[in-house]
Amino acid sequence: MNKRVRAAVGEQAKRLELGTDWVEYCALETARKLATHPKDGSVPFGSNPFNELNSKPLLEEALDQKEVYLRQDQILCLSGVKRTLRGDNSIQP
Repeated sequence: MNKRVRAAVGEQAKRLELGTDWVEYCALETARKLATHPKDGSVPFGSNPFNELNSKPLLEEALDQKEVYLRQDQILCLSGVKRTLRGDNSIQP
């Protein structure tokens, strides 16, 4: 999962012409966000799927959802970095 996330985020960084230091920055920002969430089962990922999910389909679904969240949050972070570096504060579709 982590390798796929890093590969997707790395590809997006290349498209945006951002260095690997920005990939690391966005990974740390995502980790910081997740660390602030309570571990009580609330979204996103308040549960530990390895300890709390009893069936393989539920575990796989939880891991898939986490992978999507990690990838999308980091790609969104990279887009924000690029916009900030450009000096463009407007939001475009």
